Amino acid sequence: MAQSGEIPAVEGKPMSYRFAKKTRTLIKLPGAFIIRWCARWVMLTLMLSPLLVATLRASTLLDPQPENSSTLFGYSIADVGDVDCDDVPDLAVEAPFQDGDFAGVPGFGPPQNAAPQWGTATLIETNSFKPPANLCKLAVNQNGDAMAVWQQGDSSGVSSIWANRYNAASGRWRTATLIESNAGKAFLPHVGMDDNGNAIAVWVQNDGTYDSMWANRYVAGQGWGTPELIETNTGDADFARVAVNGNGVAVALWKQSNGVNHDIWSNIYVPGQGWGTATLMEANPNDGSEPWVAVDKNGNAMAVWRQYNGGEPDPSIWARRYVAGQGWSTPTLIESNPGFASFPHVGFDDSGNAMVVWYQAFGAPNGRHIWANRYVVGTGWRTPTRIDSSDRNGQGPALAVNGNGNAVAVWHQWDDAGVAISIWANEYVAGQGWGTATLIETDSGAADNPDVAIDSGGNAIAVWRQFDGTADSIYANRYLAGQGWGTPTPIETGINGADIPRVAIDGNGNAIAIWQQKGSIWANRFASASSALTPTEVSTTAGFFIRLQRLQHPADAIVQGENHGGIDAAIGIGDVSDPIHVLLWRPVVRAVHGILGKVKEERLCLVTVNE
Repeated sequence: MAQSGEIPAVEGKPMSYRFAKKTRTLIKLPGAFIIRWCARWVMLTLMLSPLLVATLRASTLLDPQPENSSTLFGYSIADVGDVDCDDVPDLAVEAPFQDGDFAGVPGFGPPQNAAPQWGTATLIETNSFKPPANLCKLAVNQNGDAMAVWQQGDSSGVSSIWANRYNAASGRWRTATLIESNAGKAFLPHVGMDDNGNAIAVWVQNDGTYDSMWANRYVAGQGWGTPELIETNTGDADFARVAVNGNGVAVALWKQSNGVNHDIWSNIYVPGQGWGTATLMEANPNDGSEPWVAVDKNGNAMAVWRQYNGGEPDPSIWARRYVAGQGWSTPTLIESNPGFASFPHVGFDDSGNAMVVWYQAFGAPNGRHIWANRYVVGTGWRTPTRIDSSDRNGQGPALAVNGNGNAVAVWHQWDDAGVAISIWANEYVAGQGWGTATLIETDSGAADNPDVAIDSGGNAIAVWRQFDGTADSIYANRYLAGQGWGTPTPIETGINGADIPRVAIDGNGNAIAIWQQKGSIWANRFASASSALTPTEVSTTAGFFIRLQRLQHPADAIVQGENHGGIDAAIGIGDVSDPIHVLLWRPVVRAVHGILGKVKEERLCLVTVNE
């Protein structure tokens, strides 16, 4: 760490020194340290004293346990992960900020009292490889970190699996990464993420004989590992799915051919142990398909799928529960309605109760409707409930369940004239039941492919594809518990057709949506008002990101911003192509080998970097 009297500068970068309203370059030596003086002779002294400059040099911080270190002011330091996404750990300095210091600062939520809002759509991959990017999937953890995966060609034109990670602390997406390099075509990825920022992706890949199930794990601070084959069956696999809980336990589910029809299979990943052995989920001789899976905080799982039942002419919805430490229960038929049942989705609450939604056709021209059933620990499955109210066809449901057992389902449904397709929703309140289906958008263009996410407070965000008269666009609407749905809003302004949106939400109600558009993957972030730092939170919450390790930036940082009684030295952090933060010190008198005296005052304040 820096010794008393030294302020660390970014290695290899010029630092800025502030005189009243002017900003000048001080030192351009790697690893240089700035000395804080009140005296205005500092520039002259530095120019005239090579020996002094030499004493200001120091080595890069290599402390493997920065939490055991402290700043020169005595404030503690903590390792906060890779804030600026350069694969080098960053540090946080516990600083006595004052009320208002963070107001409106990018990366710390919207300005105080600002309305919740979507940001600007961001391209998260820039590859020109073919086949183009499509079929994206998304996972977000409670801290707001996200992982997106999709299928896209590699440099040889072979369909491969790509990923990109969003770092909540820095507010940035990294660079798209190829997470497998096997020779065969890879497709249908899915992903889950734990609360430590680790992720697991699964996909289907041809090995020259069969389409098999593969997986790879991302470890926060390290990156992606080596792809693993998680089954060795003979027969083509399909419909790869995975769910990951906050502790990193993952359950993968897929369907696989047995030569006659398809079976449902699973495998479980336990941190510190790895993947287990693939398990056949059912012994039904009839075809199984469309698997979906959820995992609760204790590592229990619920798997659902569509499968024909005996001699019945139409498939039904089946489920099987996994109890951590015990294993899988017996497969259960969770609905006995007449008609074709399909597209089941499942979610878990923190008590181990599950909710499933699906659509079911009863043979009439407009007989497709949305149904739900709930599993209660100690009781079992209840009676299926129809949750739509239209006489017209509804299908494509999506479901989100929070830890308290509240749920939101969305789907697309034709209007009474059988012409327009719109997005509908219904909400389940724990202890009360399902409400009344609500039309959540009224635009004239056809709408479909909805997805939904719910936060711990029961607030939800739905996204979908909608034709705006010129092209297919991505729209969103927000549900506030106890108030209802708001007004739909477009979250991208591209002129090319957008499709297959996905959305996920963090513990503070911030959401990320991704979608495919003209062969690329795009993203946008919704900032909840609850994520804004209030004066109270600023006063009591420690932490501001500061780099004391190696950084490489394209340009010098010119500082501007709050002036708490005068500013004389700055440390820049982050890439100045964005509005990033810096730390400034107020003027003090600091000793240099006992020459100038001792510290009279010490205070940290916050500003932002100008482009």
